[in-house]
Amino acid sequence: FSSPLETDVIPDRKLLKTVQETACQVEAWCRDRHGSDSTSYADFFLALAICNTVVVSTATVSRRRLMGPVQQKSSLKSIGRLHSILKKMKPERLIEFMTSFQSITEKTSVSPLSTGASTSNDHGAEDGISSSYKDSSSTSSEDNKCDVDDKSQPAEPNPDRLCYEAESPDEAALVYAAKAYGFTLLSRTTDQVTVKLPQGNILTFEVLHTLPFDSNRKMMSVLVRHPVTKEVIVYTKGADSVIMDVLESPLGENKMKKIAADTQMHLNAYAKEGLRTLCIAKKVLNEEAYEDWSNNRLEAQASINSRDE
Repeated sequence: FSSPLETDVIPDRKLLKTVQETACQVEAWCRDRHGSDSTSYADFFLALAICNTVVVSTATVSRRRLMGPVQQKSSLKSIGRLHSILKKMKPERLIEFMTSFQSITEKTSVSPLSTGASTSNDHGAEDGISSSYKDSSSTSSEDNKCDVDDKSQPAEPNPDRLCYEAESPDEAALVYAAKAYGFTLLSRTTDQVTVKLPQGNILTFEVLHTLPFDSNRKMMSVLVRHPVTKEVIVYTKGADSVIMDVLESPLGENKMKKIAADTQMHLNAYAKEGLRTLCIAKKVLNEEAYEDWSNNRLEAQASINSRDE
């Protein structure tokens, strides 16, 4: 998508400064388990860059027309014209033409190098021919220099020219929003996703599972292994009505309850203005919980496949 609605995102200056200050200390931010406001902002934009199925490509420069002294099409045309002329010539005229052509080639094939004899005049003529040949060669090489350089020096990928191919404009807009705040999605494969942070650090996450969006769950999830903490993290985004219902609210944590209540208030205000809303959530799984979930998922898939068979 290349519409300004998806690509042109103007970040809030205050929020941008907060995010940049947090992201500059990568180790401390990644290992912060208390979930301060500043680290929550960084986690939010990191989730925007990761929790999607966007494909990354690089915009290429327009190709230049190849300029050269010899062109195949024009050569073929010249040969065709010569063939038609020779067919129209009379036999005696054709014999005369071939004789004169042979005499010309015999004269041009004789040179001082082949006979071994040379004079001062011959040397002068040879130098003149050589110098003129060098001049013409240098001129032709200069004419074609730009074309050789274009082929021998391919353009390097420019992060500012990354293109995001998404299944929907909303998904593309979220990735461009993360990029506006310094969290740039660089590449994505089935096994890895790479994100560049505001201070230039690059994090490559191992993608463990991708659960696509469907009408039943009304959300999508991505399970990744963090390259710094080695933790298994679940990033989920979807409809606010679904995400808010599955949030954990441990007893005694009044702060978390207040955050959820404030978030719901903002969602209601956005809905009254006619804006589309969604929520993004994060959960850190221990190895035991991840293994149990993974085994249960494999069993469920196996049962579905057996039922289809």
